[in-house]
Amino acid sequence: MAGNGAIVEKDPLNWGAAAAELTGSHLDEVKRMVAQFREPVVKIEGASLRVGQVAAVAQAKDASGVSVELDEEARPRVKASSEWILSCLAGGGDIYGVTTGFGGTSHRRTKDGPALQVELLRHLNAGIFGPGADGHSLPAEVSRAAMLVRINTLLQGYSGIRFEILEAITKLINTGVSPCLPLRGTITASGDLVPLSYIAGLITGRPNAQATTVDGKNVDAAEAFKAAGIEGGFFKLNPKEGLAIVNGTSVGSALAATVFSKINKFEEELRSALPREIEAARVAFENGTAPIPNLIKESRSFPLYRFVREELGCVYLTGEKLLSPGEECTKVFLGISQNKLIDPMLECLKEWNGEPLPINV
Repeated sequence: MAGNGAIVEKDPLNWGAAAAELTGSHLDEVKRMVAQFREPVVKIEGASLRVGQVAAVAQAKDASGVSVELDEEARPRVKASSEWILSCLAGGGDIYGVTTGFGGTSHRRTKDGPALQVELLRHLNAGIFGPGADGHSLPAEVSRAAMLVRINTLLQGYSGIRFEILEAITKLINTGVSPCLPLRGTITASGDLVPLSYIAGLITGRPNAQATTVDGKNVDAAEAFKAAGIEGGFFKLNPKEGLAIVNGTSVGSALAATVFSKINKFEEELRSALPREIEAARVAFENGTAPIPNLIKESRSFPLYRFVREELGCVYLTGEKLLSPGEECTKVFLGISQNKLIDPMLECLKEWNGEPLPINV
């Protein structure tokens, strides 16, 4: 003991690392996320995957946008975990989900571990897609993010899955081949069992497995493997490997990391409100009746003003009547959609130390 606190020499639960992540301001975290989002390569080993990286991989169509690499240092521990399962079975061990049933059937036993994994996937393939492109599938972006998050978890080496399966899923991501996942079904309900079973179904070649290629074409499992350059045929799962893929919340995590899909609603709000407000402000400025004089260069937000006027070429408040406010709003919206707003926004805050700013009444 030292003073009133204990000396902690080890941090097995990573509480210290978690506390360190919370230091600094929200702005610091945003800056880190922006930097992570812009990385051309996401290298994962099971411990350091960040939201910005997940969002980047989700948005990229294939490795030409953002590529995913597996840390080779993870291979030995993943292999050791897989071999431990087989060794336990050879010694007559009894393992949940490997020699037993699941949940309410865990009292039942089997000696056919691979067949149990096949039956698990068949049982969980319970999603309803409906006919045609009717919106009953999760977006390809979510599928990509879910695969990334699941691989990252399995790289920790606690799940008894082969490294080769993780390499195959990585190839799907890097070639833009996205398994079709059902929109509805057990997301975050004791694990994303149903949607994740369709990822497992693709790599095992289930007849109902479907995927979308980088050019938007719907293909079956064989065509997906060919497009992704996965050789050696479909995987025949070892005991525990099916359970390893489906028993997690990777799809829910993927959805949480890609909430920017609400941009369409934001666009509708902009189109409805901004033209009217901009027109009123322009008229007031031209008539000399603006309630506040133009002191924009002295404003902390001047980098944003300069971005809109100079980089985007908008002519707000100039008296120019050739373009409608809606057309100018479109320029700004497209600039936001193309991530051009990030640097001007950070420039506005570059000298801020994170303390509360004074409020001028």
